[in-house]
Amino acid sequence: MNEIIREKKKRFIKKLALIILIPLTLCAVFGIVDYFRIIIGKKPIFIYRTENFSSFDFEVGATGYIPLSSEKDSNNVGIGQNAIVFEDVVSPSKEGATYYGIGYNVSTCDNETGNYTFQLGGKQKEPCFSTLTCTKTLAENNKQSIEYFFFDGKVYRMHTTITMPAEEIVNEEVYKKELIEINDIEGCGVTLSKPNDKTYVTKQMCNISNMSNNDVKKVYLASKKSMAKTRTEIIDKYSHDEDMICE
Repeated sequence: MNEIIREKKKRFIKKLALIILIPLTLCAVFGIVDYFRIIIGKKPIFIYRTENFSSFDFEVGATGYIPLSSEKDSNNVGIGQNAIVFEDVVSPSKEGATYYGIGYNVSTCDNETGNYTFQLGGKQKEPCFSTLTCTKTLAENNKQSIEYFFFDGKVYRMHTTITMPAEEIVNEEVYKKELIEINDIEGCGVTLSKPNDKTYVTKQMCNISNMSNNDVKKVYLASKKSMAKTRTEIIDKYSHDEDMICE
């Protein structure tokens, strides 16, 4: 009798193991196939649900010049008697999608790029748009702040604010002329203000994704490709500078 019971238990355990292992094996095979598909930029095929979405960001650009009515105005923003108008406009949306398989999901921020991210389980996907601000303060009138804007994990726009002592600008007219030339570059805008006699503030906004490689070199002295860094790469870049804080 005991032998019969033991045999039944063995058969039950074998059946239970098969019931568990077969689905797990299939899920593993499906996941592996889809993983290698996305590596070569192809859509996953073993999915049970797809969520399509549109993502967009506010793009800031220099749109023109307006006369300033008072000296007070020109201290807030402007170059000489002209102010650069910075206006928020919605950049074209990106069509993305998240594909759900059993135990994993695959996502892309832009369907046209074929750049997919494979994630196991229910891990939260990183947002398509994100920011990082790195600030260095040496004195009240000696600061540097760089705000990096990321799309799909890579820098596509930078907003730089430099506060400097007035004595660092030897010739104000020459400095203004150099800044105005940046406004002729597509995707870039810059302003110069003087909040007090001891301080100048320069604000520069560049949408690197809209700029040519030559224009990126003119502004940043680096290639367009090298500017498309990740958040980790930027933090590593400033890791040697104790005064630069990124958050």
